[in-house]
Amino acid sequence: MQVVVVGAGAFGLSAAIALRRRGHAVRVHDRGPIPHVDAASTDVSKLVRLDYGDDDLYTEMALESAALFRASDAKHGQTTFHELGILLLTRTPMREGEFEHDSLRTLERRGLPARRIDSAWMSQNAPAWSPTLVADGYHSQLGGYVESGAFVARLAEEARGLGVESFTHAPVEELVERGGRVTGVRAAGVTVSADAVVVAAGAFTPLLVPDLHESLQVVGQPVVLFAPEDPTPFSAPRFTPWAFEIAKTGFYGFPATREGLVKVANHGVGRPLRADAVRVVTEQDIEQFRVFLRGVLPGLAETPVARTRLCLYVDTVDGDFFIDRHGSLEGLVVASGDSGHGFKFTPVLGEIVADVVLGEDSARVRRFARRPRGAGREASRAGQNT
Repeated sequence: MQVVVVGAGAFGLSAAIALRRRGHAVRVHDRGPIPHVDAASTDVSKLVRLDYGDDDLYTEMALESAALFRASDAKHGQTTFHELGILLLTRTPMREGEFEHDSLRTLERRGLPARRIDSAWMSQNAPAWSPTLVADGYHSQLGGYVESGAFVARLAEEARGLGVESFTHAPVEELVERGGRVTGVRAAGVTVSADAVVVAAGAFTPLLVPDLHESLQVVGQPVVLFAPEDPTPFSAPRFTPWAFEIAKTGFYGFPATREGLVKVANHGVGRPLRADAVRVVTEQDIEQFRVFLRGVLPGLAETPVARTRLCLYVDTVDGDFFIDRHGSLEGLVVASGDSGHGFKFTPVLGEIVADVVLGEDSARVRRFARRPRGAGREASRAGQNT
């Protein structure tokens, strides 16, 4: 089978690798270099966490992904997965039915290492934080972060090594249809034939497949990198990745990079926009970050901003991914709907996409199949993001 994959981010490259390993000819098109600077997966860091409320499927997927990140690092002799654990913090005692409480119970039920913390623990082990504002929470010890841009570059190299054809700076202009079937793509005026096309183009997916507008919404989420004069208080291993009442505030962050920059991000409602629109983090956005940090990380709140980024997510109505055949057009599979929490599953996403392309069934395939707006389970999108 000849498969064309549109997009070379987390979904696209992992799918290309999985399909190639199953013996299929794969060609990947991307509109720029790989990794592309504007891709959601191209960043200094992405969280890897097992914490998903009472959702066992995501917890199992995260466990599998973490193991595969470790194995990839060992194989290549380069650390991209920094397993420092994650602090999930609350300013009031955790309660049943809330994201942090239910996540901790799931970890405990599965025998996974997590330690409940309080203000006294924070004072001793996380002095950069305002301990009086942290009443409860826990340290999830198997979590951490991945240097996502570096990992995408590794995937691209791995794909090429397997024989995946890679076409950079070759944006797909349109899908080629004939008789209700997608038979290929048109890129740079050239038609490329395929038995199957996988659109994994991130925020550009709704532009290529516009009839999915009710299922997929592109939103911009601000990311700010602060440059403290002394990054030591915000450096690993004492300063770990964190999420502060994520379902309420949307704020999460990371330890200082090698350059001494401290990334803080927010996933709230977001600003709807097209993928080809100008991406701007406003002064108002930055001030909202500072207001939050003054209360919880005062030593970071007034430090200079080194750079900002408006990261584009493709949200679904329930926070689950969208990995399915198109339905009306044969030969077309859409792999999208990262909903702000997809990268941590990169090592397993490709296998799910490959299963869909080849018509195989599994619990994961069924979970991420297309569902109409208003249908399916209720989900806490804020709890699932990042």
